[in-house]
Amino acid sequence: MWALATRQRIVDERDEAGALELFLPQPSVLITVATDRLTGAMTYAWIGAVDPMFRRGAVLTTFHDWDEMTSYDSSARRLLTGWLLANTKNVRSADFLVSSRLVAMGLSAANLATTLAGLPMTAHTARSSFERALMRAVASAWEVHSPTHRSRRSNSLRSLRGDGSGRLRARAHRRQRRRPRAVHRARHRRGARRSRAIDRPSPSPPRRRPTPRSS
Repeated sequence: MWALATRQRIVDERDEAGALELFLPQPSVLITVATDRLTGAMTYAWIGAVDPMFRRGAVLTTFHDWDEMTSYDSSARRLLTGWLLANTKNVRSADFLVSSRLVAMGLSAANLATTLAGLPMTAHTARSSFERALMRAVASAWEVHSPTHRSRRSNSLRSLRGDGSGRLRARAHRRQRRRPRAVHRARHRRGARRSRAIDRPSPSPPRRRPTPRSS
């Protein structure tokens, strides 16, 4: 799973303080991996990569592997919290893997604000539960975005339409095919009636009886 994610890296920001990587294994799943210290420059790189997706209407399921993150800049925490509060409609869920006590305290404080805005955060202390949730989200997104699933869904919709509108279209096509012959037969019948009327002798006028002469 991580081999798939590394091929979809969209951010790789590093300096002497730490590192931040962002992965997009599926169009609706975002993974962040932070090491050592999260700085303001890393936060700006994060927002610069994801904010255009939000403007296009993307809704992301996010997972944050912060197991090796030990601290953060206060400016980074304020910037991320404010940006997240402004885009809660674009985040379906947020799962975090944390081991540092300082990082867990900062996450707990941010969670109070985001929960009031309708986005509760889930904190994991065990990697196994975090990765199970991540694999479920990636598998679910793959079923939605994979070409096989889309073709299966379009075929099912096409079969449903075939029971209704497809049958009506076939009937209309058959009627159009029958229409020229029916018109030809009607014209032939009218022509035959007209020819019989011409060939039929015209009736002779009724004979007038002679009037008797008065003497």
